[in-house]
Amino acid sequence: MRLLLALAACLLLSGCGSSNDNPPPRPLPPVDSQPLISRKGLYFGYFGSDDAQVDETHDHVNLLFAAWGTDEQLAARIAKAAMPTILDVSDCLFTPGMPRKYRGDEDAERLLDARMLACTRTNADDYIEVLYLIDEPERESNVGSDQIAMGATCARRVAARYALSPAIHICYGDGNDYRGAKFVDWIGVNDYDGDALSRIDSIALQEHQRLVLYPGGADPWRNDPRPFYDYAQANPKVIGIVPFLWVRYAKAGIRDNGMADQYRAIGKAITKEQT
Repeated sequence: MRLLLALAACLLLSGCGSSNDNPPPRPLPPVDSQPLISRKGLYFGYFGSDDAQVDETHDHVNLLFAAWGTDEQLAARIAKAAMPTILDVSDCLFTPGMPRKYRGDEDAERLLDARMLACTRTNADDYIEVLYLIDEPERESNVGSDQIAMGATCARRVAARYALSPAIHICYGDGNDYRGAKFVDWIGVNDYDGDALSRIDSIALQEHQRLVLYPGGADPWRNDPRPFYDYAQANPKVIGIVPFLWVRYAKAGIRDNGMADQYRAIGKAITKEQT
């Protein structure tokens, strides 16, 4: 998902992107008229978040991806959403910019502890079920399996101080380089070129591990969400669908590019079944 996002104001994203060219948006996919009947045990929520998004998507999500903002902003957003949350801690564990590298235990623990402490002040820690370790590590020359292992260990250690045992999550990009995957619990695969669902079969999952699908619904990709939904229904190892991206970044997000109704229908089918 390496988009080098030009998010306005506080929306700063380190990762989640794709190609370096600037293609025009793809045509909107046709709407699938087949009924949506979801199995239980699935999450649906958009990658990243801002304050407006919490209000705009509450009717069809059951998962918040808390990213972008100060520790206090993230904590307030989680408390407002009041739902299971993936908390992005990549900036606590790894240096900003490219190439990234693990900060080292002392700095990583200090930054992560501050984030967790802010969450306890709003009771946001009640909703934290997953910690997002790093985005697309295969694109980082200084991040190998050893650094992922250190980051995962640090995240679990700090979380335990707050009586939390969250799943550890990474999302991978193009190709079949899943470095460090054995150290995490949720393995994400993003899709901008329509090949993610075929690549997933190459991942050797451990018994406890689960998959997260990241369709690229924003411009210019406009991925049809239905194949991801259908795959998730047929594969119990899939625990969630996390579309990229609701809000506007350098280009139109799902909210504004004509894809909102299709993604909202998928989300409503999933969240309805969980109630």
